[in-house]
Amino acid sequence: MKFKDLLSPNQLFALLAKGLEGTKVIVASIIVARFYGPEDFGRFAFIIGVTSIVAIIAEFRLQNILVKELSLGALPKEAILGSALTANFIFAAVGMLGIWAYTLFESDQLIATGLLIYSLIFIYKIPRAFRSQLISNENNKSIAKCEAVSSIISISAMITVSTLHLNLLWVLFARSLDFLFISIFFIILYKKQNPEKLKSSFKIVKKLSYSSAPLVFSGAAMILFQRADLIIIKTTLGEYATGLYSSATTLMLLFSLAPMVISESLAPKIFRNEKLINSDEARQKFSDIIIFIGLAMSALMFVCVGWGLPYLYGAEYQEAIYSAYILSACPALISLGAASGQLIVADDKQGKTFIKSLGACLINLIMNFLLIPILGIEGAAISTVCGLALANYMAHGVMPTYHYIFKIQNNSLVNLTLKGLRFSRSKNV
Repeated sequence: MKFKDLLSPNQLFALLAKGLEGTKVIVASIIVARFYGPEDFGRFAFIIGVTSIVAIIAEFRLQNILVKELSLGALPKEAILGSALTANFIFAAVGMLGIWAYTLFESDQLIATGLLIYSLIFIYKIPRAFRSQLISNENNKSIAKCEAVSSIISISAMITVSTLHLNLLWVLFARSLDFLFISIFFIILYKKQNPEKLKSSFKIVKKLSYSSAPLVFSGAAMILFQRADLIIIKTTLGEYATGLYSSATTLMLLFSLAPMVISESLAPKIFRNEKLINSDEARQKFSDIIIFIGLAMSALMFVCVGWGLPYLYGAEYQEAIYSAYILSACPALISLGAASGQLIVADDKQGKTFIKSLGACLINLIMNFLLIPILGIEGAAISTVCGLALANYMAHGVMPTYHYIFKIQNNSLVNLTLKGLRFSRSKNV
């Protein structure tokens, strides 16, 4: 596995697809921020945040396990995908009920109605299992095409709704259409390429759910501490501050996409090839690649924050610049988690991932409660950075199961530092 692997058409299309997915999030936030102002943007971000937390169950993320199972080919793909769709439907129904229950206690009617509208994405996302099949086949070109068309439709709808100055609820509905259309495209693609009838097996549903559970609960803790800060900011500082902080976190997401998507798209190479799975050199190179990209994205974000944030969101969001500077550490920290996560799945050692994420989540929540009232949104940014550092790096040094991951990460950091020093010296000669 070499750096040139990133230049293969599949990796470039994977990056394009994820880039389009992230761009939609950025553009949607910019549209709401500019047309509706920080307060309504705060409500919009709060609704997205609550939905994301409920999505922990509603979207019970099977993707990593699905990609692995489909890549290995031990079970018929029709049975794997059919069972995944069944599982997705069950969890989506639970998520819808969860949102409905929450709205019974929400005093802001706009937020309550917005949650009910936006929670439709749980239903829309049921066919996302077909995305895993495309990833396992290294067919990111098709995913990129689907993302491109869906992006045009959803962003056009959002711009139309916003320029007509319609209620924020219409913006949420327009945003949700993105997930509907991309699922329709995935279904059409699958039916064109696979005439076989899908099958569902309770045994496989149980296996997929059980295998994914540790990763889901690990992701749950991560999502909770990434979104809980929005809830704490809203209740402590109000919608205006929530809007400011959301502009910084959304910008951070843009710079964090590359390490996540490249680790995801290189993963099938690891799962399919026994030599790569068992090769220390290949594992180290994989980690080096992903962490290098994360460090580069962090540096780029730090350089761009000062002018990029006010340029994208407007002068009203200048107050979020300091929190964005703090969050510029996140792409590097996320790359540590992206690389280690794929290696952990390849080794089938995901059983204890939720422990480290839960610990990071608890510390993050405590820090948010302590720092937000004192430091404002900068306190939330500090809490996020500390939580990611604990979950994606420091926890591996404490937990015996993941000591080997900690060693790989440290080797990557040392290797990249030495290469950077050599490059710097060569430039100075």
